[in-house]
Amino acid sequence: MKRPHCLSATILERLATSSPDEYEDERASYTTNERKPFDGQFHIARKVAALWNEEDDVTRAKLLIAFGYGENYVRKTRQFVGELTDIKESSTFTGEQIREITEFIESYEREHLPDGDEIWEVQAHIEFTNLVRSTLGLPPYEVKEE
Repeated sequence: MKRPHCLSATILERLATSSPDEYEDERASYTTNERKPFDGQFHIARKVAALWNEEDDVTRAKLLIAFGYGENYVRKTRQFVGELTDIKESSTFTGEQIREITEFIESYEREHLPDGDEIWEVQAHIEFTNLVRSTLGLPPYEVKEE
């Protein structure tokens, strides 16, 4: 399901890097109040364009989840839940597709949760993974004792 966005896809794609290996504009790593046109390219624009342009719902769900984990989407929970809910409600996922998405989430959890030196970071990742799980109707993530 394509939804209109306030930012033109053409403009977004012009701002996008072509790959993760491509040089990213230095302004991607800091914030400023300086008003200056964007003439560089940014990884975040590439990620958003890929998400907007993806037509397969399973792949879109996985891209959105990966985007959320990678960009600490936990701070934007209402927007994330809305996007993931739209994908879920506009699709009729088969049992196999739900399994594929679940395996994707569990793979991330095995590799990255809990991760980080800061307790707030670990908690933010666990909150985010539980948000993803609850939105998709999956049981919550459980921290395994070692």
